[in-house]
Amino acid sequence: MATTTKSDPFIASEYGILQVLTGHEADVRAVSSYPDGGVLSASRDKMAKLFKPPKSDPHCELEEVQNFIGPTGVAAAICCGKTKSGDYEIYVASHDSNIFVYNILESKPLATLAKHSSEVCTLAFRVCNDQDVLVSGSWDQTAIIWINREPTVTLYGHIHAVWDVAFVARSFILTAGADKTIRKWNIPDGQLLNIFEGHTDCVRGLAVINGQQFLSCSNDATIIMWSINGDILNKFEGHENFIYSLCIVRQPLKPGEEPPKNRPYKIVSVSEDKTVRIWDKDSGCVQKIPIQASTLWAVAALDNGNFAVGTSDGFVYVFAPIKPGND
Repeated sequence: MATTTKSDPFIASEYGILQVLTGHEADVRAVSSYPDGGVLSASRDKMAKLFKPPKSDPHCELEEVQNFIGPTGVAAAICCGKTKSGDYEIYVASHDSNIFVYNILESKPLATLAKHSSEVCTLAFRVCNDQDVLVSGSWDQTAIIWINREPTVTLYGHIHAVWDVAFVARSFILTAGADKTIRKWNIPDGQLLNIFEGHTDCVRGLAVINGQQFLSCSNDATIIMWSINGDILNKFEGHENFIYSLCIVRQPLKPGEEPPKNRPYKIVSVSEDKTVRIWDKDSGCVQKIPIQASTLWAVAALDNGNFAVGTSDGFVYVFAPIKPGND
């Protein structure tokens, strides 16, 4: 199997701050990718925002183009999905126990999804079997599979909050819980298939590498690489406090280029220790970036090879590879 090495320009590159996005009045609790290098953010100020370049050019600065209103509690999670109709929809989860659905043209929601009985803190979207499938996780200890905006299956089993959810291809859902476990469920019936145990504290985040491997991060300050069958393949240590979020940053594709089978990637994590850390799957931590905010809440990979970090100071920091020769 092909492997990447430090001689690969993508693997060898380091990252620096490209832009700081402002506009929120409180903690940015969640960030997500939008097409063409755009960024979505959700905040304790009960607002969600969309930042985009003025045109499809990764070198243009991002500008705020929409402010989404509706939540009466903390806007705690956000994601974007291309629906089966080909339109993009934006989903915002709130501590008022609701999920709000938007398009980018309107600041008010198209729909409100109500089923959870407590704070909703995580979302993931994917088209599966020609159905629009949204998965949500909540402090009510459940995850819900929504199909075409209807609550279809409620996933029971976690004994504390469900902190993160993720799709593995179009076949499975992963849920991460404050009960220190990760659970694997079938789509669409919600059958429990496996329970992953390996962390010693709350599991806060998930990142899927491919159909066979994924990552988790935890309040135990570790990142674990898993096989989809439950084997622990690697453990990454270095953070000094809770790890709240992680993502996979992949080498950007050229227009029209098909993803290669072994597309290079890096792992990015953010922590209560006030650092962003970048990891190589083989050699561990390759870069440590301090940010002067009390908490780094969230990180998301962007489709242009950059990544965004949401922090307690109300900012979104956008990072990009540092070009050789630049300070």
